[in-house]
Amino acid sequence: MSATEHAAGHERQLHEAEVTRAKGAAEANKIMQEGLGGPENFLRWKYISMLDEGKGAAQREIIYVPMNGVLPITEASRATVAPQSK
Repeated sequence: MSATEHAAGHERQLHEAEVTRAKGAAEANKIMQEGLGGPENFLRWKYISMLDEGKGAAQREIIYVPMNGVLPITEASRATVAPQSK
């Protein structure tokens, strides 16, 4: 087997391993989502677990942005409709 063929075989194995990992992660996420009652609860759980875990969790800063229901309040004034000319 030449060095080129060996490298191509190695690339193929890495690709197959990555696809297998992605399929496993997708299946695990699906199981968690179903167990938590749907995608919204799953995303809420992922967010909470991200806050609890990870590097630098003690140094993490969370910024709350006031909302008017749809847009951040700082951007809400830009969403006004311009008056129409007659």
